[in-house]
Amino acid sequence: MIFPFNRYVFIVILFLLLMAYNALYYVEIRKFLSGSYTFDDGVDGDRRKKSVLQKFGTGGMVLIIVLILALGAGAFFQLKTNHESNMERMDDCLAEGGTVVVEGSTLGTKVLCEKTE
Repeated sequence: MIFPFNRYVFIVILFLLLMAYNALYYVEIRKFLSGSYTFDDGVDGDRRKKSVLQKFGTGGMVLIIVLILALGAGAFFQLKTNHESNMERMDDCLAEGGTVVVEGSTLGTKVLCEKTE
């Protein structure tokens, strides 16, 4: 396996995403609670300034969600190809009359063929 992604990696990414979103929200609400927040009614013709949360919050959330989905799909594809190659090795080993030994670890499985004589 090229990239050993565990479910814990995705959980940590989700927690980091949640913390970043809450940090952006905290920055906005802190301005309001401290009294330095101003409401712009747009009378002077200027476009209303977007807040930090509006600028980066939605686009950042979408980007991170797409990244998480892409990493999940890549990990699934990697598991599938690893499984197919292991099955081929097992079939070849059994066709040669050997014994299949499967060693498992957190990074994936390894198939060994022991020749019996």
